[in-house]
Amino acid sequence: MPEFIEFLSTIVRYSDGMAKEYERVFGKPIQLSKGVKNAGYEWLLRVLRNDAIIAGSTNDVSNAVGQPGSRSPGRDHSLFPPERQGEESQVGLRRLL
Repeated sequence: MPEFIEFLSTIVRYSDGMAKEYERVFGKPIQLSKGVKNAGYEWLLRVLRNDAIIAGSTNDVSNAVGQPGSRSPGRDHSLFPPERQGEESQVGLRRLL
């Protein structure tokens, strides 16, 4: 899972940009939780508090999200979009535009 570690470290590394984007989108500066150093760590904390499921691979993610007939298809943050797998994957993912 080195790609996942790189993803997490990028969020923390570019925390200043995340803070600026948060303020642009929500119209106010981000409020950091007690003991949180920056907006990157705050984003990670909020994701984890939102019952995030961390999977072992991008295939596990694409198999868990958007299954046909699912009442709650969920969202994924995957480094390699399942759309690249082509039609043979048979995963019913909807592209968000």
